Amino acid sequence: MAIMHNPLYAGTFGATSAVRPLWAVMQRYGVDLVVTGHAHNYQRFYPQDENGNATPTGITEIIAGTGGASLQTLSTAPNQAAHVNHAFGVLALSLAPGAATTSLRTTDGRVLDTTITTCH
Repeated sequence: MAIMHNPLYAGTFGATSAVRPLWAVMQRYGVDLVVTGHAHNYQRFYPQDENGNATPTGITEIIAGTGGASLQTLSTAPNQAAHVNHAFGVLALSLAPGAATTSLRTTDGRVLDTTITTCH
C-alpha cells in the first residue's frame, strides 16, 4: 500500500501524469492499493496499470479528498468503480493478511462505498 498526495487518475480534476513513473515502479514491486487526496471528492478505481489499462494485476486507486474546506464536483472517468460528490467524510481502512477493506464514511455516519482489495 502507498499513500501520496496527487492521484494518477481522477475524474475532472486532480489527475497528475507526473506520477506515472512512480506508479510503474509501485506496480512492479507489488503495490495493490494507493490512497491519494488532492481532488476534493471521493473516487475509487478498478485496478489499473500506469497506462490506464484495467488489469487484475494493476493498482486500485482511491482518492479520499472528502475533508477540508470545500468539495469539488467530478465526472466519471475510465475504470472508475465509484465516485461521490459533495459529501464530507473519512476513509476507514482495515488491513489484514491478504486484504484491505476500505469504506467511505460520511460525517453523519453513512457508509457510501465499501470494497475489499486483495493483496499479495
